[in-house]
Amino acid sequence: MQELKAKGVSKGISIAPIRVLNRESEIAPRKSDSKDQERQKLKMALARANEKLEAIKVKIEGEESEIFSAHQMMLEDPEVLDRIDNYIEEGYVAEYSVFCAKNELKEIFNAMDDEYFRARANDIEDVLSRVIRIIEGKEGSDLDGEYILLSDELYPSETLEMDFKNIKGIVTLRGSVTSHTTILANNLKIPAIISLQIGDINEYDGKLAIIDGKEGDLIIDPSDKVLDEYKNKIEQIKIREHELLSYKNRPAITKAGKKISVYANIGSDIEAELAHENGAEGIGLFRSEFLFLGRASAPDEEEQFRAYKNAVNYMNKKPVIIRTLDIGADKQVSYLNLKEEDNPQMGLRAIRISLKDIELFKIQLRALLRAAAFGSLKVMLPMIISVAEVKKTREIIEDCKRELDEKNIAYGEIELGVMIETPAAVMIADELAKVSDFFSIGTNDLVSYTLAVDRTNNELDEFRDDYHPAIRKMIKMTAEAAHKNNIEVGICGAMGADPNMLDFYIEIGIDELSVSVSKVLDLKEMIINR
Repeated sequence: MQELKAKGVSKGISIAPIRVLNRESEIAPRKSDSKDQERQKLKMALARANEKLEAIKVKIEGEESEIFSAHQMMLEDPEVLDRIDNYIEEGYVAEYSVFCAKNELKEIFNAMDDEYFRARANDIEDVLSRVIRIIEGKEGSDLDGEYILLSDELYPSETLEMDFKNIKGIVTLRGSVTSHTTILANNLKIPAIISLQIGDINEYDGKLAIIDGKEGDLIIDPSDKVLDEYKNKIEQIKIREHELLSYKNRPAITKAGKKISVYANIGSDIEAELAHENGAEGIGLFRSEFLFLGRASAPDEEEQFRAYKNAVNYMNKKPVIIRTLDIGADKQVSYLNLKEEDNPQMGLRAIRISLKDIELFKIQLRALLRAAAFGSLKVMLPMIISVAEVKKTREIIEDCKRELDEKNIAYGEIELGVMIETPAAVMIADELAKVSDFFSIGTNDLVSYTLAVDRTNNELDEFRDDYHPAIRKMIKMTAEAAHKNNIEVGICGAMGADPNMLDFYIEIGIDELSVSVSKVLDLKEMIINR
């Protein structure tokens, strides 16, 4: 018996034999005598890839289907196609041209600070690797029987093409907690672990294993005693899942009568549907920047309007808080011409970009106003450090309303809130509350800025302390300022789901906690039983 440890990203326990998925990682550079021939090969491969993705969508519904719609859009993205064609123009064969373009785009996403956007590199890998396999005539086939899938890395379309009903667990050597594969695993209730540190994965093919997605455990060739132990755990999990369903439609109210709304954090409009189905009472953070990355130009007003409207409709009149563009030098997009910065965390980002590029900001605000006509939509400003930034935004919103009136375009009223994620915002929270409709505390950045700890630097983990007394004092100060001015205050950072902080949140009167979709029911249960 061999016990291995990794990072759990989708809870659950399964017992099944391991099946190893391997793929070639390198393509040798080769030249072609005909650029036209290579472009024709690429055109046929893109069409075939689109057909395969459409076939996957037919089998599934909801968020998973939308993931592959996004993949289809990548096949038509001018920036993607131009990068490929540049290599074909240099005389390279189609498969090598796609390979080089794929690596360039992955490098762009992997260089970004935000883990959510670094995870988009997986989508690039998934889509363009499919195109390469089609060009090379290596489209692959399904694996038979129930199994735990072991791979260096796994892409969402591969999961579905293998018939996910047979996949009892997913184990990868790489990956991300915010990747689409992780989302799929959670949605499909497949246990999954990532960052497994092992040697040659092929030696594990066919071996019986136990995967524990919550603890991050992989047990190879388990003993009979361990097998019986985990079979009992599986039965307990089934009982637990049934119990949690009873909290889906219940408001999160403590035994003492304190109401704390439980919202969900999402990264796309289609995730709002998943949040609604899992009992979220609203959306506490919609990261709008996902619309702006991995493309050659900014999304226009219509595209943004559709995404925001979809999220509002999915939530069926429950509140949706959308954060305006939170992008900067750490999340490069070529069309904004952002300069490289030595310290992007404290550079030109978020609201600073929006207030420098007013037209870009107005396009987003008009789209948000229009979507507000379909439900309860609130707008949240990131990285606020002054009252002037909020007042200026309100002036721009009024300008947007006049522009929509002139065109006779319907819109709704929106509440305007700010993220409290810098010490400066905490210290002037009382003044900010007078010009804001609500607060949302972004604990991830607040901890980093307060403790001077870069949250992307693993070597500083020992210095990052979410329970530092300064952090508690700042959260309490913010809550007091909000309530003094009769506005609500929520938490949308990772600390919102921390059970060790829940009593503190109740004590100081936090009104709303926004967590990942998978943690909504667990949090509701904790609050209701307090």
